[in-house]
Amino acid sequence: MSRPTPMNRAEVVAEAGRIMGLAWPVMLTSLNWTLMQLIDVAVVGHAGTGELGFLAAGRTLTFITIVMGLAALSGVLVFSARADGAGDHAATGEWLRRGLVFALMLGLPCMAVLLAFAHPLLDLVGVPADIAAGGASVTRAMALAYPFQFVQIAASYFLEGVSRPRRVMIVNLVTLPLNGVLAWAWVGGHAGLPAMGATGAALATSFASAAGAAGMLVAAWTLPDAETRTIRTLSAATWVAAWRGVSLLFRFGLVPAVGAGLELFGFSWLI
Repeated sequence: MSRPTPMNRAEVVAEAGRIMGLAWPVMLTSLNWTLMQLIDVAVVGHAGTGELGFLAAGRTLTFITIVMGLAALSGVLVFSARADGAGDHAATGEWLRRGLVFALMLGLPCMAVLLAFAHPLLDLVGVPADIAAGGASVTRAMALAYPFQFVQIAASYFLEGVSRPRRVMIVNLVTLPLNGVLAWAWVGGHAGLPAMGATGAALATSFASAAGAAGMLVAAWTLPDAETRTIRTLSAATWVAAWRGVSLLFRFGLVPAVGAGLELFGFSWLI
């Protein structure tokens, strides 16, 4: 068995440059959700410690499930990248459609459960009664974000998988200030919007997530090779095929999702 030819210095530098060119937008994108949460905390803090308590209570349910969704959808990135690396560009569009279907299969039930049972679930996890009512309002407002957030995640994973991370970064950099402005307006009652405290911050996140999902889909739709990647193929047959392929994403993402959920739950329990 022959040994691979070692790379010379110039090749190593060139390869490192290509990797960094793909990596730095992904690094910035990874901060987006964390920064969004920090902005909400900073804005809600001006409304009082009670509102901060409601925000924290609402996130008892939403933060863990959002992170589990991030992990569950990771197969979109892996399978899209695999198809792209193999030169099968048409298959990348198939993985995008599967990812979008899977995102809605995750997001819509989560939204429905949290809208219907926010207060009982907060009681179940031990949130004090004097905080649970306000926390439930935050949870219901945040529940509206789930379908949009998961669609945004699926589309962003696809774009990263086909080596277009800068498009993801641009969309996220646009939605971040949008979330901040909406949170400022809804929390404190500015720009003609009602003062809703922590619930207003959650609504701002939901609206920003909807804008982010739309932006990410536009970013995928407008790729120069969108036709080759079958992104613009929207026939009923392609969506039926996407539905049938969702099980592959589910099997791939199940263990990462459970692992992420248990890890966050453990940290929350210890704290």
